[in-house]
Amino acid sequence: MPGATQRKTRKRMKPYENGADQSESTSSKRKETAENDERSKRKDTAENDERIKICSGVLTRKTIPAISVTPLIGNNSQNLVHHMHNTSLGRRPQNTMRKSLCQPFVRILSNAKVYRTASPFDRRVTAIEWHPTHPTVLAIGSKGGDMILWDYERTDKQEFISGIGKGGSITSLKFNVDNLNTVYTSSVSGKISLQDFTGRQPKILYESSDWTRYWYCALDVSFTAGLVTVGDSVGNTILLSQEGKVLWKHKLHKQKVTHCEFNPQCDWLVATSSVDKTVKLWDVRMVKGTESALHVLNHDKPVNSAFNGSFGAYATWHPMCDLIVVGRYPDQNFPGYVANESRSIDVIDVNTGDIVCQIKDSKAPGLISLNKFNHGGDVLASSMGVNALIWHENLEIERKQQAMMEEMRLNGVKPNEATQSQGRRRPQQRSNRLDAAMKAKIAAKLKQQ
Repeated sequence: MPGATQRKTRKRMKPYENGADQSESTSSKRKETAENDERSKRKDTAENDERIKICSGVLTRKTIPAISVTPLIGNNSQNLVHHMHNTSLGRRPQNTMRKSLCQPFVRILSNAKVYRTASPFDRRVTAIEWHPTHPTVLAIGSKGGDMILWDYERTDKQEFISGIGKGGSITSLKFNVDNLNTVYTSSVSGKISLQDFTGRQPKILYESSDWTRYWYCALDVSFTAGLVTVGDSVGNTILLSQEGKVLWKHKLHKQKVTHCEFNPQCDWLVATSSVDKTVKLWDVRMVKGTESALHVLNHDKPVNSAFNGSFGAYATWHPMCDLIVVGRYPDQNFPGYVANESRSIDVIDVNTGDIVCQIKDSKAPGLISLNKFNHGGDVLASSMGVNALIWHENLEIERKQQAMMEEMRLNGVKPNEATQSQGRRRPQQRSNRLDAAMKAKIAAKLKQQ
């Protein structure tokens, strides 16, 4: 038993018998840990110093490690799929690819001639808007406030809304996508309205307190956001709900607002242009005044979209490529005037500023003040005074006209009646008023005698 006790004692004392070895092992581990910490500290300090030098510009680009980047697919390719892929990544297309995309439309426009005309009003055309879903239908407004819903492929009765005459000029049109029989309008009469081609009474969304002092010149609607933006003749911009509730009103320009438009890809971004020679971008969620502009583009002359001399001509973008069209206004007072210069529609490449072709027809010798492409970019609607024109590729016109003449024959419509609306009523109304005034004068003279 004493021996067993001694063995247990030895076992308990064994860790302490090697105390010197344990102390040396612990000291070695501590030293190794300290060395590792020192190396890590030196490495962190060196990396931090390098970052500071890079940020401060002390370290040149040559000493910055190269970063490998996977090249874009088809970087120099002329393949359309590669082009679409690169465009989706935000890369601008190559010049040759850009030109090749525009070329089919340039060819169509180069061969375009007047296909249809309509003269539904007694005052000039002031607004044109294509129908969102019917490719041959468009709404047209006049200086007298008249509007027509015109299907240029049909020869039967068109829908017509009578205006108020003088002072009723329609300045903007926008189809209501929630009810395609209705259109939002702005007018010189000082009203923002929702008008109905089915004959129902218009809904007044907003009205000027004194339309003789200021009226509405521009309008656009964002249906995704449920917002309406309006510009007036003294520089105010108004944001409304689609029901007509005023969300804010600020004087964002020094003079008349000629155009306002929501960005179709970003419903809070609005662009406005003005006679004050500026184009401005706004975030409608943050507008407090002129200082809220996200960006200001200054111009040398008043901005409509494009402005020529004393007569406003609106430049319009092509929906598929970087082309714009604008009516030419020859004036001998302008620099570069050429005698007997034709009043064409110029098609301009916005990337180069070059005129790539001119649209003209002997049937349309007048001044073209408004132009607007259909959604496919292959048909152009224009205004020439009281006339609305449809430009179509010449190769298709003869076939289409033969089919239309046959339809007119079957419907018993005469050719000259097909281009005039049943709504052209005001000249008759005016003549009736003149007749009544003349009769009153004659009656007064007879009484005096």
